[in-house]
Order: sequence, then C-alpha cells, then structure tokens
Amino acid sequence: MEILKGLQGAGGAPVPLAYSEEPSRLLMSYLGKETLADVLSARRSPKQLLQLSLKLAEAVAAVHAAGIVHCDLKPTNVMVQLRGAAGAPSVHVIDFGLALAVGQCHPASGKGRHSWYCACVHQGTPVTEKCDVVGVGVMLGFVAESMLKAAPAALQALAERAQRPEHEQRPTVQEIAEALQEMLRLC
Repeated sequence: MEILKGLQGAGGAPVPLAYSEEPSRLLMSYLGKETLADVLSARRSPKQLLQLSLKLAEAVAAVHAAGIVHCDLKPTNVMVQLRGAAGAPSVHVIDFGLALAVGQCHPASGKGRHSWYCACVHQGTPVTEKCDVVGVGVMLGFVAESMLKAAPAALQALAERAQRPEHEQRPTVQEIAEALQEMLRLC
C-alpha cells in the first residue's frame, strides 16, 4: 500500500482508496480485466503492438521517475485498455508486491527465478531501473512472437539487448521508448 500511495497512479498503477487491518483488505482503483498476456493471445497488427509496447515503456519510465523498481514485470502484471482516452491504447502496471525503492535489496534467495527477473532480485544486491529492463525485454519478445506479420528485426534485437545479464549492456527504458517510436514511424 505504501508503494501505491507513493506512486500516486504513476505508470497507470492502481490508486489505493481504503485499507483495513482487521481483516486485512486493500481497496484500490479498478484498471480493467484484460492483461497484456490476453492481448498477445489474439493476433494484432504490428502497429497496434508497437503502440502498446511504447505505452508500456512509458508506463515503466513513470514508475521509475517515482523512484520505484517493480522487480516483477511480466505480461500478467500489465493491464491493457485497447481504446483508452482519445482512442489511444492505455497501459497500467499492476502488482507491486515485489517492488522496492531504487537502491533497496531483496533478501538473497535461490527460489522463484523467472526469465523476467533481474539477477539482483535473487542476489540480494541493490535494485536499479535497469533491473526492470529485463522484464520489458521479455515482454517485447512476446510482442514480437505474437505479430501477424514478421516482427521487425529491430524489435527482436531490442528485446535481446534488454535481457542481457550485465546492467551496463542493457538499454534504458527511455532508449527502448525511443527505439519503439522509430519503429512506429517506419511502420
């Protein structure tokens, strides 16, 4: 709840409305029922998927601007409204259960390793914005796989770069957004 309060809706995050300790309950804003995983299961045009990918990068950048690293970015933690305000798609990052402030650490653990987790999550080292880039890269890979036509080679290369093990070899979320804007311009 504290992270959601601090985010104040950044990245489309849910806004906490009420909290009860006994029984433990959190009431928050509703962001729809369709996840990015749902959207990717239905074939979409490359342009639609690049627009969603750009919105995702912008949402993650907004979370980072609030000083938070999500640590668990995956298609089921992204809600999508294909016709948001003014007809443009909207993306909402949800489930901040593993989120930390930049520089904080999770306890070292060998459990629960997933492809969208940065190694920092398991090693007990401080998390940075680049830790979330891995999850963005995994989602870009899923986007590339679900395109009606062959995905742009640049999208596949971007997804691979984002998943590199070394932080310094990964692009920033802003660089990802710029690359997606260029792909959209060429689309």
